[in-house]
Amino acid sequence: MPAGHGLRSRTRDLFARPFRKKGPTPLSIYLRTYKIGDYVDVKVNGSIHKGMPHKFYHGRTGRVWNVTKRAIGVEVNKQVGNRIIRKRIHVRVEHVQPSRCHEEILQRIKRNDKLKAEAKARGEVISTKRQPKGPKPGFMVEGATLETVTPIPYDVVNDLKGDIDISKTSFLSTIWSRIRTLETNSERCMFCAIECRLSRRDYREPFYNVLLPAFGYLVRM
Repeated sequence: MPAGHGLRSRTRDLFARPFRKKGPTPLSIYLRTYKIGDYVDVKVNGSIHKGMPHKFYHGRTGRVWNVTKRAIGVEVNKQVGNRIIRKRIHVRVEHVQPSRCHEEILQRIKRNDKLKAEAKARGEVISTKRQPKGPKPGFMVEGATLETVTPIPYDVVNDLKGDIDISKTSFLSTIWSRIRTLETNSERCMFCAIECRLSRRDYREPFYNVLLPAFGYLVRM
């Protein structure tokens, strides 16, 4: 037989009391004042079995729509399919607490009223709208030392091969071996370079990076 799906099924950890918060309910919970329109958080107290809401409403935020002798009427939004329904439930005061979701808005209202009163006393009109943060302001760099950077002289002997692996083709391998041993003249090197440039597209990069520097090296010699 499968496990039952009662009202409090699978709530062993959900309704558990916090660490070192067990014991009798403090008196301050019963001395709170709730008014219609206040925002409250539904937080189930596992030690109080009466007036306990369904596990779906645990952790939800709603507004007070009714206040009775021992319970609070809370209106909570619930999504059912493709629509949102306003559910009205009654829970005991032990299972609700004042919400802080509206705290920042109330503080901002007080701050804006104060700014408007000060501006009115000065005879000014200000805007209390929140503006996005703009770019950083400009500044002057003081005490900076300038350094002129010059390029390193080109060394054809050390940079003749470059980053190209010329051993991939027998043609480039032969050209490179002859250039290294100085067994060819400048005219032959130029002829091979032109033939390499015009024959295949695969030799364009070796032509610019290997053969032309080698030809210039032989001409200078």
